[in-house]
Order: sequence, then C-alpha cells, then structure tokens
Amino acid sequence: MVSDFWQLASPWARVLLLLAVLSVVAWLTLRAHHRLDTRRRRRRAHGAATAEKDAVALLQSHGYRVLQTQVEQLWQVRRGTDTIQVRLRADARVSRNGRQFIAEVKSGSLSANVRHGPTRRQLLEYAVAYRTSGVLLVDMHQRRIDEVVFTHLDSAPRT
Repeated sequence: MVSDFWQLASPWARVLLLLAVLSVVAWLTLRAHHRLDTRRRRRRAHGAATAEKDAVALLQSHGYRVLQTQVEQLWQVRRGTDTIQVRLRADARVSRNGRQFIAEVKSGSLSANVRHGPTRRQLLEYAVAYRTSGVLLVDMHQRRIDEVVFTHLDSAPRT
C-alpha cells in the first residue's frame, strides 16, 4: 500500500511526505535530548546539594566553625560610567583560629582543581569580593580542604 502511494504520488508529494517524516523524527530526537538533559541537571543539582551538606561536616571535623551557608553578597562592578550590581553566592563562610574564610565546595575531580580555570576565577572573585582572610577549596571528591592564596592580591588587612 505504501509502495503504491509512493509510485502514484507526484514528486512534490513525496518531498512533502519525506519532510514531514524528518520533522517528526527531529522533534522526537530533540524532545528525548531535552528530557535526558533535564534528568542530568537534576542529578547534578542533587549531588551538589549533598556535597555541600557533607562539606559542612568535613569542615567541622577539621576545626572550622561554619558561620553561614549560601552566603550572598552584592558586589558593584563598574565598566566605564556604568555600574552594575552582581549577586555572588558562596557555599559557606567559616572561621578557625580567629580567621574567616569563604569556602567553595566542589564535588567533581576536574572542578575541584585550581588548575581548572573556571574554579580558579571563581575563587579569585570570592577572594576580592568577600574580603575575608582567605578562600578554601573543599574537594568532596577527595574529602580535602585547601586554602587557596592568590599571591599578588594586595596585603590590606582583612577580617
């Protein structure tokens, strides 16, 4: 029956049918990709939330006192004559031995490395914006806490 239609249909009808079939296949493929992407994002967000909770216990076991989690800060950035406010959110503010730190929790092996550009830039931004004694990189993959020091930042007193 399909072969009869195919033989009897005009070339334009064949092209339109082929385009319709390809459109349906493309739509189904995009929909399946979107569902997989949504599941991946949810899993990643759940894993990050779990890592942040576990990081609190890890920090406490290393003698840090957790002062606040999900620490928001507004930071003004000027470009020429324009001033914009940027909202930052660090994972935690902690203290130990009279010093305060901003702690950033990473759960992936790549992102928990200061050689990873986005992580390093994030920590540098926190070091400048939060003006604490330092920043900590909490590597939940290796269950390790490292203080990250940017040696060329000014040596102005910090809280």
